[in-house]
Amino acid sequence: MLKLTALAIAGISLLGVSGDKEWKATLAARDGSQIEGTADVKAKSADSTAMDIEIQKATASTSYAWHMHNGNCAANGSVVGAPNAYPVLKTNDKGSGEVEATLAIPAPASGEYSVHVHAPSADTAAVGMTVACGDLKPAGGDLKPGGGQ
Repeated sequence: MLKLTALAIAGISLLGVSGDKEWKATLAARDGSQIEGTADVKAKSADSTAMDIEIQKATASTSYAWHMHNGNCAANGSVVGAPNAYPVLKTNDKGSGEVEATLAIPAPASGEYSVHVHAPSADTAAVGMTVACGDLKPAGGDLKPGGGQ
């Protein structure tokens, strides 16, 4: 699987420091896609967050934009940080892909957040149609596909 590491610069005041709290999501297909996967979010320090996203059943050798959003999947809230701060998620010849990123934002301490994978486009930083989504829950919480909606 392809692994990338990126430092994304984005200021966010709505998130609080969470120490070692880890958040997880199970990504479920949306809008006719077959994409599924997982996402993990964990504080690295008071002002940086490690994120790991893995997808399967996507189109082979394709680039996808992805982001953490405010609110659950049903709410389709705003992107946390700058949309272009997230590295592109590239799939291999079997339609699987993984990307690791370190974002310069505090990890969630409370609230509702989700991870969205967006339809491929020429502008991979663009926020297009969501083709897979999962609600982030504190590790050990309810991880129903698509956020349990």
